[in-house]
Amino acid sequence: MSKRVETEVLVQEFAEKAVVHVTSEKSAPANRAARRLAEIYRELRSRGEPSLLIWSQLLENEHPAVRMWAASYGLERFPEKAMSTLLELANGPTGVVRAYTHMSLQLWQDGEFKFP
Repeated sequence: MSKRVETEVLVQEFAEKAVVHVTSEKSAPANRAARRLAEIYRELRSRGEPSLLIWSQLLENEHPAVRMWAASYGLERFPEKAMSTLLELANGPTGVVRAYTHMSLQLWQDGEFKFP
């Protein structure tokens, strides 16, 4: 399997886990999904800019949970686009994604956001 295909598989898994995280009714699967999201991001970051550029396409994903997770981690490498996405989500419909978005923005503004 080529590096690009491996990266695309990881990016797809990231999207899937982002949805699992915000739609899980129990904390155990949500926590597992969050841990896996961090692992995937670390792996993609270790592969360098080409992998992160593929991953950054998630900032345009149709699912708000995927955009929220991508934007939160994206603050590290794509701050302008990530912030724009987070602000859009923060003004979106009330719900879990909006709440997580507000938490991410607050942590970022307070200088306490930790990247995996």
